[in-house]
Amino acid sequence: METKKYTGKSVISGVFDCLCNEYFTLIKADDSLYELLGYTKEEFKELFNDQLLSSIYEEERIQINKEIRRQVEQHGVFMYENRLICKNNILKWVWISAQFMIDDTGTPYYHCIFHDITENKANEEALTISKQRLDFILSQTQDIIFEYDCALNQIYYSDNLEKKFGYMIPAKGFPDSMFKTNIIYEEDILPLRNGFQSIIGGKNEMQCEYRLKYRNKGYRWVHAQAIALRDSDGNLIKIIGVITDIHDQKQEILKSRQEAALDPLTGLFNRRECIRSIENYIAVTDALFAFILIDIDDFKMINDVYGHSKGDFTLRRISEELSSVIRKNDIIARIGGDEFVICLMNLPNIQVAIDKVERIQDIFGDSLKEAFGFKINCSIGISFYPNDGLDFASLLEHADLALYEAKKAGKDRYRLYQDKETNKDFIITPQRYMKKTFHDRIIEYVLQRLLEEPNKEKVIPLLLEMMLRAFDCDRITIYERHDVSYSKSFQSVNDPIFVIHEQKLSLADDLIHQMTSGNKFLAYENVQTIEDEKIKNWFLDRSTISSIVYYTKDIKNANILILYEDCHSTRTPSGEIRYTILMVSELLQLFFQHHLA
Repeated sequence: METKKYTGKSVISGVFDCLCNEYFTLIKADDSLYELLGYTKEEFKELFNDQLLSSIYEEERIQINKEIRRQVEQHGVFMYENRLICKNNILKWVWISAQFMIDDTGTPYYHCIFHDITENKANEEALTISKQRLDFILSQTQDIIFEYDCALNQIYYSDNLEKKFGYMIPAKGFPDSMFKTNIIYEEDILPLRNGFQSIIGGKNEMQCEYRLKYRNKGYRWVHAQAIALRDSDGNLIKIIGVITDIHDQKQEILKSRQEAALDPLTGLFNRRECIRSIENYIAVTDALFAFILIDIDDFKMINDVYGHSKGDFTLRRISEELSSVIRKNDIIARIGGDEFVICLMNLPNIQVAIDKVERIQDIFGDSLKEAFGFKINCSIGISFYPNDGLDFASLLEHADLALYEAKKAGKDRYRLYQDKETNKDFIITPQRYMKKTFHDRIIEYVLQRLLEEPNKEKVIPLLLEMMLRAFDCDRITIYERHDVSYSKSFQSVNDPIFVIHEQKLSLADDLIHQMTSGNKFLAYENVQTIEDEKIKNWFLDRSTISSIVYYTKDIKNANILILYEDCHSTRTPSGEIRYTILMVSELLQLFFQHHLA
C-alpha cells in the first residue's frame, strides 16, 4: 500500500479508551482522534470495526504490542510513539501515553492521551539530514571546527583535528589545559592566549596565526578565527571558530620575505637589507661598531681561468667561512660581485675589530687555500661608527677609501680609514667628544626625518617603525580628531596580530578627557589596575597590557592622541624613555599642526 507524507501544520491532541486486546478496539474517543485519522466516527467503525490496530503502520504493529505489554507489566502505564495510516494513506506520527485500568464490570482497558507529533518528527528528520550534511562537509574539508562552552569550560573539535594532527587537544579546563602542554609553539602562546582573552573581555571576534604541533613532525602554521555567541544580556555563552592549515602559504610568505632580504647566491644579506639593518641600529644607539669592507683580490682571474661556476662556488664558500667567525647580532652582507660587508656591532673598543680582521685574513690564507688548491687573497678597508660616519653611505665611502689604500699598498692586507687632512687614523668629529645619549639620538633622528621629508604620508610610517624598535612597543597608533570624532590616521605594529581595524576611536570625547585628566602624558604600567572600568575594558579589547598615552587638546587646528602599547607584558619605562616619548610626541604634534595650518 502506498502511503503519503503528511504536510499539514495543525497539531491535534485528544483522549480515547480502548480494550486491552491485540486489536486495541475503541471503547470511546473524542472527536479529535477521528479528526486526526481523517474519518468520521461512523466511517471508522464501518471500515475498521473500531480496531485501532488497523490504523497503525503495519511494520510497527508487532513491536508495539510487545513494547506495551512489557511496559504495562513493569509500571502499569506505557508511553510510545508510532505512525498511523490515516485517510488517503497519509502517514502521521503520534505520541501516546496510557494507563492500564479496569472498569466496574472487571474489564481491563487502556485510558490513552495522544498528541500529533508529525511536524516535530519532520523537524527532527531535517535536523538529522542537516547534521549528516555537516558531517559530510567537515569530512571533506581540511578546516577544523571548534566550539568552546564557557559555562562548562570545555572545548570540542571536529574529528579531522585528530585525523590530521594525530591527537586531541584536552577538552576540559581550556585554554589552560592546552597551554600547559607543548601543543602550541612556545613563542605563539601569548598572542593566542591574548586572542581568547580579548573575546572573554568583551570583543566579538579574534584572529590569530600560530604554530600547532603536528604528529611527531614538528609544528605547522595554522590560522584561527573565532566569534563570540552571547545571550540577550551580553553574557558570553560560547566561542565558535575555524582552524585553517596555512603552513604552506606561510612558508611561502616567509620564504619570499627572506628572499627579498638575501643575496640568492650566498644566502647573506643583500645590499638593501644591509643598509636597512645598519640604519635601524644607528637610529637607536650610539655604540661603537666596525664597518668592514672586504674585496676579493683578482677575483676576475678566477672566473677567467676556472670558469664562472667555480667563481660562484668560491663566493659561496667564502660566505660560509666569513659567517663562521661573526656573532649572532653582527651583520654580514654581499653588496656587490666580490664585495662583502661585515659590521661588528656594539664593540667595547677598536682593537676587537682589528683582531677579527686578522682572523679573517687567516681564513683566506689557510682554510680557503686548502679548500680550493690555490691561494685567494682579500683586501680590507675599515671605518668605525660614529667616528668615521653617521650613516651607511659615509661609512661605506670611508671604508672604501681605506680599501683603496690597502690595494695600493700591495693587496692582501687591511687598512683603517685615515683623515687626509689630519693624517690621523680617525676623523675628528664633535660626536667623538660629545657622547650622545639614547634621548639625543632619537630626537636627532626624528628631527632629521621630519625636515628631510615634509610629506606626512611618507615620513610618519617611517618614524613609527623606528619608534617601535626604539621603545620596544608592540603597537603605536596615532588618532586625529575630525569635528567631534577621532579616526585612526597611522599605525605600526611588530606583528600583524596586533593590527587594530577600527575606523573611529571607540572612546567618546569626554572619556578621553577623563582618561587624561588634563595631562598630556600618562603611563599605564598595567592596564588591569585602571580604576575606570570603561577605560580598562577598552584597553583589554585591544589586547593591551601596558600603555603610554600622549594626548593634546585645546589646540584649534590639531588634536591628536598617540598610544604606545605593549601586548606582551607589564612595563615600567625608565625616566629617560618616558621623557623621550614625550618629546617625540611633541615633535609629531607640531608636525601635524603645521600640516593643518
